[in-house]
Amino acid sequence: MTSLFGLSYFRYRRRHARILEIYEIFLDSPKRLLHPIEISRECGLHMLDVIDTLDRAPEIFLRVPSGRETTTKYGLRPAVAVQEHEEIEEFIRKRVFHETLYFYGILVVVILTVVVLGLSLLPYLVTLF
Repeated sequence: MTSLFGLSYFRYRRRHARILEIYEIFLDSPKRLLHPIEISRECGLHMLDVIDTLDRAPEIFLRVPSGRETTTKYGLRPAVAVQEHEEIEEFIRKRVFHETLYFYGILVVVILTVVVLGLSLLPYLVTLF
């Protein structure tokens, strides 16, 4: 359940380590803007995984199209670049926590719906047998 009506859910859940690794690559780099190929070489991930991670965390990473149509570089958002590393880790940890709560909330609702439907259909099933 990645996207529903254009809304993205679970963008940080299961990706938080990758997001932090890419964030640290931006901090260690002398350049402000990096191409996904440069990031993928640094962290050892496939370029498409890097692009997916960068696009799923728009609160942290900023997409900057260059003059050419084919080249897109990424950078840290200015508000993120001036914050401390611990603050960004805390932000990501909170997002992961909220998305995990949201995931388990949906799971509980689905299970309760199945149980209620099963209990409401029980008298009909008893009369059939």
